[in-house]
Amino acid sequence: MRLHLGSIPEIADLPAEDGWVKLREPPLWVVRWVLALPLSLVLALLSAVLVIRYTEITPQGLNGGGLLTVYVATIAIHELVHAAIHPDRGLSERTVLGLWPSRLVFFAHYEGARSKGNFTLGIIAPFLVLTILPLMAAHQFGWSSWILGAVIVLNASVSSADVLGFFIASFGLPGSSIVQNRGWHSYWRSAAEGISSNKPLQPIARDDARFG
Repeated sequence: MRLHLGSIPEIADLPAEDGWVKLREPPLWVVRWVLALPLSLVLALLSAVLVIRYTEITPQGLNGGGLLTVYVATIAIHELVHAAIHPDRGLSERTVLGLWPSRLVFFAHYEGARSKGNFTLGIIAPFLVLTILPLMAAHQFGWSSWILGAVIVLNASVSSADVLGFFIASFGLPGSSIVQNRGWHSYWRSAAEGISSNKPLQPIARDDARFG
């Protein structure tokens, strides 16, 4: 695993003659501002309602400093969960944990090919691990800490792009395909082509940091 400051490092082109096809996705600015932002509010509101209605979690002890600390920790754990699903479990240099300060974007990126199953699971895993499972556990065991409630709601709010990406990938990728990212875009090819090399392609030089 390595750390990176700035946009996702881009790799060399994935040539069509090698069978790579670009996944049909909305432009990144549309995903972030038109789709993900409203969905973020919906997920936060829905998770808050579920916490209030179906758990014993209360705001007792809640304070601004504590909430900020929980938010930062939730973001960090969220990205680590993404990385843990990578084929190398996040332990090799192919896994990149990054922060793009000018866009306030955190990411966990894998510089290699993955199966569709691993790719889609990796996208949705933080939402399952930090929102759905804690919500179910709090309901089942009667946990009442505001910290748990904050993790559930905050993680739901930052998972909107993941939820969108999960559905885009689930319906847009053939069942038997392998996937590789180039920057913010995803490419796939038939699993019959095989993963010819587990070595990541070399990064290309960039003159600027584009969003989308």
